[in-house]
Amino acid sequence: MVSKEEVLAKIEQLKTYSTTQNALTAQSFVTLETAVNTYYNQDFKTLQTTFNDMVLYMFCDISRRTTKFEKEFESGLPTDFPKGYDNLELCFYQFEELLTISNADFYKTFKITTSTDGTGNTTSTVENPTIDRWVVEITKATTEDFENVAKVSSFVENSSGNYDMINLFEDRGRTIKSLTPQEIAHEIYNTRKVKSVANALDIKVYIPTYLR
Repeated sequence: MVSKEEVLAKIEQLKTYSTTQNALTAQSFVTLETAVNTYYNQDFKTLQTTFNDMVLYMFCDISRRTTKFEKEFESGLPTDFPKGYDNLELCFYQFEELLTISNADFYKTFKITTSTDGTGNTTSTVENPTIDRWVVEITKATTEDFENVAKVSSFVENSSGNYDMINLFEDRGRTIKSLTPQEIAHEIYNTRKVKSVANALDIKVYIPTYLR
């Protein structure tokens, strides 16, 4: 999970390099820093109930998909997995371009225009479409990230297809293969990153004692 400190440190690095090339670029970073601070100042703790419910439903979903019986039936388990199903970090804005762009390549995204009036006075304007786009993306993420988490939670809650009905009414014979609760917990908390996301956002989700 990308931390606020990591993002702001990268922005400071880009700003230092850019202002060294041209001091006029400094003002362009204000809206970006504001957007990042607004993003991370959200009340992520409101996701606590959703996270705890989602972990329970994830357990059931994984169990359904990995348990094999002697007699198999068409269960109708859906496969239109939402974004973040296998990795919860992907529900959140990744700041990928911002964190990976080089100082020199970033500086090239500035558009600095200088004009001279009739008296010989010069005026410079600075634009940066890349910063403008990042601000729009980050601002949208303040809503979309919560929606992404809700979609994952809803999917695993409602992903049983006919599986549960089959288990109630059909003779499925002996169990051929099944994961242990510990193996499923490892999948949920480590592989799917529930633990790292919860810790990064200070969400008090239940974590098994052997994974704390």
